[in-house]
Amino acid sequence: MTTAIILLSTLLLDPLAPDLCADVYLDADNKPITDANGTAVSRFCAQTGADAPVWDDDVCCTFGAVGAQCTGAPPDSACAAGKRLYCEFGELLADYSVVCYQPLPETCASGCTGVTIMAPDYIQEEALCCYNGDCYELSIPVEENCPGELSWCWWGYMKEDGTVDCYD
Repeated sequence: MTTAIILLSTLLLDPLAPDLCADVYLDADNKPITDANGTAVSRFCAQTGADAPVWDDDVCCTFGAVGAQCTGAPPDSACAAGKRLYCEFGELLADYSVVCYQPLPETCASGCTGVTIMAPDYIQEEALCCYNGDCYELSIPVEENCPGELSWCWWGYMKEDGTVDCYD
């Protein structure tokens, strides 16, 4: 019985850390900015493809003009600096910082409009908003809803008209 009380009090006194990626862009009415499927864009997690590496642990984050700077959280103590937050997807970088990710569905999973044998020289990976058969670069900070679907393109090329072709 004593063990159960100690375990229960530990759980009640040590709540789960808030999810870093749950902090999303909001519109003027303080409602999440979303795509047509209700997917919101995280303010502090980097967008990436669906196969994001799993971190599944807490991080210690400080916040500044460039976003969140995070490090791995100590297992049984408070953060020396910053706020303790949960990160489901992420990875440890060479400088010992942790980047947390928001996975998005792959643009090419539902078919790419820019199918070609040889991709152009200027290729970049980026989050896209796709609707009516066209895809557009998701600009950060996000200021308006995406009328279609948010997705991730590993091989994107922006054309002169502002649309983006995504290559397999």
